[in-house]
Amino acid sequence: MNAKLRSFMLALVILPCALLFAACGDQLDQSASINTGGNYVDSTLDDANTFIQSADTVSLLNGFRMDLSGSMEISSGAQYVKINYDYSFIVKNTVDEQSDQVTKMEMAMRMKSDVNSSDGKESGNITAYSMGDPSSGADVYIDIRTSEQNMKLKFTDGADSSMYMESFSNILESMNEFIPSDFSDTSWASSVVRKATSGTTVKYEITIPATSTDEPTAVCYYVFENNALQGLAITDFSLNLGGLIMNVDINICPFSGDIQYPNFDDYVDGTTVTVD
Repeated sequence: MNAKLRSFMLALVILPCALLFAACGDQLDQSASINTGGNYVDSTLDDANTFIQSADTVSLLNGFRMDLSGSMEISSGAQYVKINYDYSFIVKNTVDEQSDQVTKMEMAMRMKSDVNSSDGKESGNITAYSMGDPSSGADVYIDIRTSEQNMKLKFTDGADSSMYMESFSNILESMNEFIPSDFSDTSWASSVVRKATSGTTVKYEITIPATSTDEPTAVCYYVFENNALQGLAITDFSLNLGGLIMNVDINICPFSGDIQYPNFDDYVDGTTVTVD
């Protein structure tokens, strides 16, 4: 698990360094809410493993809101950069009841960042929307706001938007590592488990210690209601590689509404635009 956590942390590095972006209040400015409070007592991985194998952990992935806030400090010689950033994701999948296959994927995302370096301070955001059949590709709309650039780009009919969306896709794919089908993998072996139970609510607190000086630590909370995963939170998520120090907090809760899309009429073909 530590190796997977480390990969997830490093997946967060690229985008805040590459894109600096300002936002107005809307659906993406709302927060994911997950209650991790409770009367926790010592438990075991065997108990958590037995419980999660009988629980529904899939439904949450069909519609969820995720907030991710963090910071990174990068130092090399006399160069020093500190980045504070906030990601907001809303993901909704339409699933065919007969085939159990995802027929439509929708995502709304925003990243806000503040960058402090020897060159000064910059702030801003990027907002992106993606929708389509995963078997045939997705249409992507991206609103970029910086001190130097303001652009609204669209990538449709199979146009390549990978330079913008790859990091976001990697982050979302990595979320599967935090929603395991069981805890029997040896990578969980050193974890400390506590459990809180109240009526039909069951919560697990799993502390993942570092197995070496360059591995991340984290405390993961899993909240179940009526045997179905209702959300999770990851706190004290930190990684220290000497020249790179990262800290991240994550909250995920169900999302059952509709994604609110802006009017895309003023978005221009992204394949015809060069970004410096």
